[in-house]
Amino acid sequence: MSVQSIGMPVLREEDPRLLRGRGRYVDDVRLPREARGHVVRSPHAHARIVSLDAGLARAAPGVLAVLTGDDLKARGLGTLRPLVPRRRRDGRPAFICPQPILAQGCVRYVGDPVAFVVAKTLDQAKTRRSCWWSSTRSCRRR
Repeated sequence: MSVQSIGMPVLREEDPRLLRGRGRYVDDVRLPREARGHVVRSPHAHARIVSLDAGLARAAPGVLAVLTGDDLKARGLGTLRPLVPRRRRDGRPAFICPQPILAQGCVRYVGDPVAFVVAKTLDQAKTRRSCWWSSTRSCRRR
């Protein structure tokens, strides 16, 4: 490898392979008995989850598991917290806002993860996602 200077072209070895469609990606690897996962995301911004129907997804062909925020909470896996607690400048502990892995009771933004579906194929995991939202309503504080 030679020393590069600012403004000098960088020799890229991977471009011809990628441009000709011969690149290999992790998604191209298929293993025997592998399962695929899909995150079901919220189509609503800042809404309360009144009910969530995971029964249709669980009954779909090829679906191996469906996890919702309530399932994770029941297993003690409901939130993400920082591994290293942060401190304020004066040394006191900083405020920690727990982030749920999957939404529990209220979604905060469009695309907030609501459920995780595991199936034999990705297409099977993605099916019936329009059937998830039984009922939502605004999540305004009053």
